[in-house]
Amino acid sequence: MRFISFTSASLSALTGLILVGVTYAPAASAQAFEKDWMFSANVARTSIDRETSGTPWHAVTDQSKTSFIGSLSWFATPNLSIRASYEFGAEMRSSNRCPPDTACTLIAVHEQGDMESLQLVLVPEFDLTDTTFVFANLGIARTTVDTQQQLPRYSSTDFIYGAGVGYRLSRNWRASLEYVTSGDDYQSVRLGLALRF
Repeated sequence: MRFISFTSASLSALTGLILVGVTYAPAASAQAFEKDWMFSANVARTSIDRETSGTPWHAVTDQSKTSFIGSLSWFATPNLSIRASYEFGAEMRSSNRCPPDTACTLIAVHEQGDMESLQLVLVPEFDLTDTTFVFANLGIARTTVDTQQQLPRYSSTDFIYGAGVGYRLSRNWRASLEYVTSGDDYQSVRLGLALRF
């Protein structure tokens, strides 16, 4: 298992964005603050690079796959929402390896399993124009990768963070492109469509 690390400067910058999002409320956003909830659907290219300790081997998942994400957001202020998401990716490939610094002889085992991730993040957003905005996110994710029979199941709770750009197609519809990561282990590029209601 790898532990995620990112610089304190990165964390401070993201925390600053969230604090600004709580207090920053331009007139245009205030006028649009009529809908308190939003549902979004995303298609993503997600990369998993993780190790799971087992006996007598390690299971290693190192693959990029298409995943699908459904999210429900609640807007606490015109410029800050809390987003809960479920992500699913089918048939992530895992294989076995010797534990680090250990010499062993293994019969190759390759298995495919489903990846699931539950995520809870804060999302501050900032208007660039009446229709275009940028946003950041910072939160936690509980991710699992299920294998089939022999390799151990992977599960981990990680800090996740990222940023994106969005476009308001109409009063209630918006499209977005964003990048979310936990460091080296989890990376996801997402294209989304959302309905605010």
